[in-house]
Amino acid sequence: MNNLEGSLEKTKYEEEEKDVVASRRRILRFNDELLRDIDHSKEYFDDILEDVHTYEQYCEDHKDFKNEKAVMAIKNIRRCYDTCMKKHSFL
Repeated sequence: MNNLEGSLEKTKYEEEEKDVVASRRRILRFNDELLRDIDHSKEYFDDILEDVHTYEQYCEDHKDFKNEKAVMAIKNIRRCYDTCMKKHSFL
C-alpha cells in the first residue's frame, strides 16, 4: 500500500512540474512577443498573469525548482501591462 501511495505522490509531483514548465514556456513566449513589439489584448495579458501567479507560487512552494529562467520576463510583462493600463493601449 505504501508503495502505491508513493507512486501516486510521485506522479502528482511530476504532473504539477509538467504544468508549471508549460506555464513558464507560455510566459517566455509571451515576453518574446512583447520584445518584438507585438500588441496583445488585456484578456491575453490577464491569462498570462494567471500563468505568472501559478509559476511563482510553485517556485515559492518548491525551492529546489530552478526559477531563474523567467524572472526578467515576468518583470517585463508586468512593466508592459502597467504601461498598457496607463495608456489604454491594449489591442
